[in-house]
Amino acid sequence: MVVCPQCTQENPPENRFCQYCGNSLTRPCPHCETPVRLQQEQCESCQGWLNRPLTALILDGEAEACQTRETLDEAGRYRLGDRPTVRAETFPWLAVIDTAPETPTILETFLQELEITDPEKLADPNLWQDKGIPAIARHYLSLQDSFAAVPTLQEAWIQPDYQVLLFVPKQQPLISLENYCQAQTPRYEQLLQWCFQMVQLWRELVPLQCCQTLLEPTNLYLDEDQHLVVRQLLKDDPEHPPALQLLPQLWQDFFHLSAQPEWQPLSELTETAQIGGLDTVSRLKKALRALAPEDTDDFYGEAEGELEAIELQPEDLTTLDDVLSSADLGPEDLPETLDGEAATANSGAAAEDSLQVESSGGSIASGDFEPLDFPEEEDASTVVLPMNLVSLEDAGCTDIGQERDHNEDYFGLRTRIEKQENLLGRQIQGRGFYVVCDGMGGHAAGEVASALSVETIQAFFQEHWQDTLPDEAMIRQAIWDTNEAVYNINLKNARSGSGRMGTTLVLMLVQDNQVAIAHVGDSRIYRVSPKGNLEQLTVDHEVGQRELHRGVTPEIAYGRPDAYQLTQAIGPRENSFVEPDINFLHINEDSLFLLCSDGLSDNDLIEATWEEMLLPLLSARANLDEGVHRLIALANERNGHDNITAVLVRLRVRPNIGAADF
Repeated sequence: MVVCPQCTQENPPENRFCQYCGNSLTRPCPHCETPVRLQQEQCESCQGWLNRPLTALILDGEAEACQTRETLDEAGRYRLGDRPTVRAETFPWLAVIDTAPETPTILETFLQELEITDPEKLADPNLWQDKGIPAIARHYLSLQDSFAAVPTLQEAWIQPDYQVLLFVPKQQPLISLENYCQAQTPRYEQLLQWCFQMVQLWRELVPLQCCQTLLEPTNLYLDEDQHLVVRQLLKDDPEHPPALQLLPQLWQDFFHLSAQPEWQPLSELTETAQIGGLDTVSRLKKALRALAPEDTDDFYGEAEGELEAIELQPEDLTTLDDVLSSADLGPEDLPETLDGEAATANSGAAAEDSLQVESSGGSIASGDFEPLDFPEEEDASTVVLPMNLVSLEDAGCTDIGQERDHNEDYFGLRTRIEKQENLLGRQIQGRGFYVVCDGMGGHAAGEVASALSVETIQAFFQEHWQDTLPDEAMIRQAIWDTNEAVYNINLKNARSGSGRMGTTLVLMLVQDNQVAIAHVGDSRIYRVSPKGNLEQLTVDHEVGQRELHRGVTPEIAYGRPDAYQLTQAIGPRENSFVEPDINFLHINEDSLFLLCSDGLSDNDLIEATWEEMLLPLLSARANLDEGVHRLIALANERNGHDNITAVLVRLRVRPNIGAADF
């Protein structure tokens, strides 16, 4: 509801004028003057922020006490949001609305006025505190440009009773790493990446005396790409700073490495590191690199050229000796063990990689970290939890190609997203309708057939699709109604034989994490998964494929002159000759779908280029509109003989185990 500023009465959010006093419920955008509703956070015209959502971290004070205030600051700029405190029992976080995002912040003003260039003075915490800025703010600023794992600081100031840090919230909900690992067994490659990310960040946290950031399990989360992020920077005990050996010990306990036999190389690596065998950041990184997949040169996401080529696959490393030899470490690199058999550590490591602090206790107390217990009598890898949709995105484009004089392709897409927020975080309900048609018939008839088919089937589902994903009978009826609409025009215009217009049709329906696909003809649907797999989910309705189903060899089936002639299409014949293929999918992992006409898929173009063109688009950071246009450009370069149409749909899901936002 929207509260009228004139009479304070509540109005429905869609109202532009108060239904009680007639006062306007809009205001001009400060960036482009376009009228926008009072409750809008961003201008739809220029995308400028009107009320920017932020997340507040309260230090040295009680977050619950701040919830009774209307604004977090004395000037009234930062209004407390409607959402409840995020995990207040563990993290003092509050949802905040910046009502003047175009105005410079206290932090921005301080940084602009700061003329000191001496690094020692900049690092002086008293300088920041004298200006009313929490001293730890300088650590966030020093890390956030280089490490996506660190939250982005937007504003900071000191109140008499507490300190405030304001961060830019993540677009998608975060999920606790601990909950994720308890709910399902991570892939081995995921474990290696998380460990490597921790080691990289550890190096930067040592001089800041914030290594505890990585040693507190409840501070570790995953973002929408399942990359490691930290909720906040945690200060070390200056009297007992943590040693590097505690990080591998955390991996051993936290990931429960002994639970999976295939994780033995990583488990042995952690045991070696705990006794000092890998006592510098560079050695630990090198040993982790040796466990990475062979066919991924940039497996850990580092800058090109920084790391040597990876030569071993995880299954090649099964013993501790394999791990050490692959990391170019010999017995001389090992410190003295409990048995006194090994030599001291190599003293030639670079100074910046050396362990800068010593462990106070030598190991973590057994009660500090609880092992992850999996259900008895059931393999951990078989534990399956309900999946929640966290995002549904799409993009589409069609192009005339290089040789045709008009475009007979046509596509349609319609997506509806509903968001709900509660104490467990954000939940999304999504519905998507996607269709691609490739018309045929000449003299613009194909264009008519494809456009009519898209409009007809879209209207059918607008009328009949209720609260659940349509079943097979409804989808078949929708396709038959579409076929009948085109077929009747053929009859009316006395078209016959090859003169009849028609079209292929490929359809995808999405209801949360449930998907239905159907097709008639040779337009296709592909699916790309995070494990690096490409699946063609449809089988072309053409003579060659029909012969293969009959047991004919591929050479003979596709040696026929009519091998690529369609055996089914929308429009040329009555419904009894149209038998669409319909299938249903349950999405339990992030997935990218491609619907396309044969102008894109011809000559195995997708199969030859998907790792370069499609796989990167699984990332939530990748722009689907740009991805579609790159596909069109590639098809024009490699094919170009036909019209080209592509629709991309990206679904991202997470286990239903609770989530939180920054």
